[in-house]
Amino acid sequence: MGLKTRMFLAISLLFGILFAFFMGLTYYFYYVGAIGGIWIIIIPVALAVAIVLLQWALSPLILKWIYKIEWVAGYTPEIDTYIEDVVRKYNIKKPTLGIIRDGNPNAFCFGWTRNKSFLVITEGILRYCDEDEAKAVVGHELGHIAHNDFVVMTIVAAVPLIFYVIFRGAIALLRASGRSRGKSSGYAAMAAIVVAAVSFVIYLLSQLVALLISRYREYWADRFSAETTGDPSKLSSALVKIAYGLAVEGGGGKAEKGHRRYENALMILVNATAGMGFADKERIKKAMAWDLWNPWAFFLELKSTHPLPAKRIVELDRLAEKMGKLPFIKFEDVRSPTGTSS
Repeated sequence: MGLKTRMFLAISLLFGILFAFFMGLTYYFYYVGAIGGIWIIIIPVALAVAIVLLQWALSPLILKWIYKIEWVAGYTPEIDTYIEDVVRKYNIKKPTLGIIRDGNPNAFCFGWTRNKSFLVITEGILRYCDEDEAKAVVGHELGHIAHNDFVVMTIVAAVPLIFYVIFRGAIALLRASGRSRGKSSGYAAMAAIVVAAVSFVIYLLSQLVALLISRYREYWADRFSAETTGDPSKLSSALVKIAYGLAVEGGGGKAEKGHRRYENALMILVNATAGMGFADKERIKKAMAWDLWNPWAFFLELKSTHPLPAKRIVELDRLAEKMGKLPFIKFEDVRSPTGTSS
């Protein structure tokens, strides 16, 4: 399981437990009669907003506490110059830089706003990627910072949660109306059913939309990296090497499925030089064909915060062509019956 995934799950679980505790208290007070009526919806909605804001406020502190981050003045002279140029151009405060002594190639950023942020890479990024590729990875994270994704995704994440607690509140009102008699209780029950049904559908749809927005922000950060480094292909090659590095460091069979698909096809990268490492791009294309043309890839991506790697590379290749650069890999839209490129 990747560093970003573990980070996301750990924080989500922590605040999920906290939210469940306060929701449990709310429903307890409701069923004993301490609160009643529409308050069973108002209070949970307020709790949901409070928990989301608390997560935004405390997550950076928790991440700094959980991970053994070594705070550094810089990475390499070239990367440091690039960071200085970007923050100056986009009028943002330079993020605090950190490194994790871990062989898994990964990078992430966190913080409160674009002017109070932290950018962290693992040692594996510098091990598996050359300096230009590492710079492109840093550029992607700078894109998240410049686009203020900490604030945007906090707001986006709050929407499904709000509709979920409205759904739960409407169910509680429906049960309460079932214990009453009379015409008014019948109307209340009907209203509760409608609110519950509508809010549940919106909850499900808003979850998918929130994930879609997250994927679009990833594409946007990719574009930021490509435009500020001037070479989209560097991020493309970095994505391939990161996928391979995660498979190797994760022990092959224990690596995530998305990374295992790349392992055999990218074995050429192990001891190859930078020039020779991508000599057999046809093997790389075959390794990534599943992302592009297998029907199940669409459903896998629906529940993901990140686009599938091959789709990101396709977008970067299109951008490279617009910039007059040579694309990293040119995927021909040719499909065989097995779903692989031919």
